[in-house]
Amino acid sequence: MISLGIAKTKNEAVNLLIEYGRNEIEKWINKEEKVEELINKWLKDGFPYKGLDTSDLREERV
Repeated sequence: MISLGIAKTKNEAVNLLIEYGRNEIEKWINKEEKVEELINKWLKDGFPYKGLDTSDLREERV
């Protein structure tokens, strides 16, 4: 939980387990692991969408 960024300390991890229950925490862990897998895949293979940049956002704000 700490390595995935869900909890900052072991104590916080235990408190989250007590507060939300094992099933809910397992869902969070699975979600964070999937996100980490996608990030690693994108870093390795490149982002799947071509031509995306922040220029579209800048044009809409003006």
